[in-house]
Amino acid sequence: MACDGRLVLTVNPGGTSTKLGLFRETELIFQKSIRHLPEELEQFDSTLGQLDYRRDMILAALEEEGLVGALRKRLQSVEHRAGIEAQFVADPLLTVPACLEEALYYIAQEALNNALKHAGASSVVVRISAGEERLTLEVADDGCGFAPAAPGDQGGMGLETMRQRAERLGSHLSIESAPGAGTSVRVEVPRAERTANPRRGM
Repeated sequence: MACDGRLVLTVNPGGTSTKLGLFRETELIFQKSIRHLPEELEQFDSTLGQLDYRRDMILAALEEEGLVGALRKRLQSVEHRAGIEAQFVADPLLTVPACLEEALYYIAQEALNNALKHAGASSVVVRISAGEERLTLEVADDGCGFAPAAPGDQGGMGLETMRQRAERLGSHLSIESAPGAGTSVRVEVPRAERTANPRRGM
């Protein structure tokens, strides 16, 4: 304030210029993000559409051929084409309750994907058996294996997702593996859950 009572405003040209520059830079970044947003949303929608399409195909295969037929088709269309020796073991007359098929298929698919993408397996075996007490699905491979006690090192392998799907069925999932010794993923569904579970999703 001046001696005569007038208010004096002091302007720092350099400071104002800096603030305007930062504002302009922020505005440009925001505009650039907005321009790319429609493309990103379109890619996101496309990804969701592909997932829906794949799920529809899987559900159609399960509806038409059941779990046994759908898993045979998976091994023929993926593992055999990738040069992996694939074996499927199941009683030809085995029928799996429809309420379990989708979740069991996705567990098997996840285990097979791990063998293909992460384990470097040259052979896989898928087994389905049903006894008086339980229904068992097992996927075993001869890949590099890993240490199940250190799941943090296997974050991309979907182990937690498989466990969650098994839990939704009221079943038990076990994973046996060791470095250099392959991997076996087994899910056991108690007899009570084979009849009590409604059809459940992924």
